[in-house]
Amino acid sequence: MNSFLIAILLLFNLSLLAQSTKDKLSVGDIAFDEKTDDPKFQFCNPGFVLQAYEVRDSHNESRKWISLQLKEKFIYQEKWIGQTGFITVRFAVNCFGLTDRFRVMGVTGNLKTFEFPNDLNRHLTKIVKEIRWPVENHRLKSVDYYQDVTFKIINGELKEVLL
Repeated sequence: MNSFLIAILLLFNLSLLAQSTKDKLSVGDIAFDEKTDDPKFQFCNPGFVLQAYEVRDSHNESRKWISLQLKEKFIYQEKWIGQTGFITVRFAVNCFGLTDRFRVMGVTGNLKTFEFPNDLNRHLTKIVKEIRWPVENHRLKSVDYYQDVTFKIINGELKEVLL
């Protein structure tokens, strides 16, 4: 399963490359979108936004708690029967633990880009937004970071949460 997660994250980051090249950002950065993003959200250090895997200990207990919370908040709807694949919600967390710049991307089991129903994407984004994301530290200083949450959906049901 880890190879699926790596492939999904790679695909998602590659899709951001086209946008980031156009906007002159680093690979993986999420450009501000005035249509969807909160203009009040600020990075503490916009020139130094890390990826979650760069600051998070792989044995961190908060990851298990967050995964459990996300699973508990998921509400299955019958209209999602037949929906199978991986949905990744990517977003920014600043040094105060505030979140914004949510982006969603779906792929099939064959890792082909796929548009899941908007209400399913909104539901997953909503439950991600409800989580209190941890303040992470790098070299003893609170930092901004990008977080990815990938949901494995099989026949409309949430089977796994990958952080």
